[in-house]
Amino acid sequence: MARKRMLMFAAGISMGLAALIAFHWATSESDRVHRNTLRTAAEPGGAKQVPALGRAGATPQHNDQRAVTSIVQTRNSIAESYPDLRSLAEQGNSSAAYQLFEDLLECSLSSERARHLERFAEQAGTDEAITHAAKGIEAAHAKCQSMSDEVLAQRIEWLKLAARQGHVVAKANFYKFALAEFDNPGLAVAEAERLAMLRDEAVRHLHDAAAAGNVDAIGSLANKYADGGLVRPDPVNAYVYTTAMRELVGSPGYSTMLDRISQDLSPSELAEAQRRADAFISLCCR
Repeated sequence: MARKRMLMFAAGISMGLAALIAFHWATSESDRVHRNTLRTAAEPGGAKQVPALGRAGATPQHNDQRAVTSIVQTRNSIAESYPDLRSLAEQGNSSAAYQLFEDLLECSLSSERARHLERFAEQAGTDEAITHAAKGIEAAHAKCQSMSDEVLAQRIEWLKLAARQGHVVAKANFYKFALAEFDNPGLAVAEAERLAMLRDEAVRHLHDAAAAGNVDAIGSLANKYADGGLVRPDPVNAYVYTTAMRELVGSPGYSTMLDRISQDLSPSELAEAQRRADAFISLCCR
């Protein structure tokens, strides 16, 4: 009976948490792609597209990570810190906007974690496992309590704002999240124009982050230009970014990848690609 009551307790919290959290992948519109690998693109005009979430084009003094760190280190829950972080983000602090994205994403995912804990407890069938699951579910609920579905649904908008305000990690991660809703083929066809605009903005952000030396962005561009998907395959650009990754990471796999890319380049193209790679590495990474 005790075990049954504990399972019912865990399940009750899980259901309450699931009701609080919805997992939506929201997106909006964007800019055109810039294929020149050495161009640091201007910020897109994103502020008009998400007026409720602050402004893009923040000045450097508005991007102080210290204020965000202080809030996060002293908070008791994500819900508690939300108003202060939102205020900073609306003033132009890109670090606050990105922290809001991460927090709301964590709360959105916590309902799935609660379900995993509940299944684990049921399968294990021990009092210890049930107690552990119940505590985990209760902790997730406490951290994200009072966060409404409407607030959670804004997480991708905060990511977009952070990227448009110049947050390098947000720029590098933009395409991974902002394009997720178009995994639905029907929506991708129905809203092809919006998808194209959003994809172009994602590529611009990747270029910006790569120019700032973000390794994830450089690696993403190397792969995308080699294999396509987000952009059309382009062996010259693939060579540029793969050369940069070899320089930064030193993995033999990038040397192998460069050999493969080089086979698709004429001698003159290879020389141009190497010139651009040297210039890009000097710009981003030295």
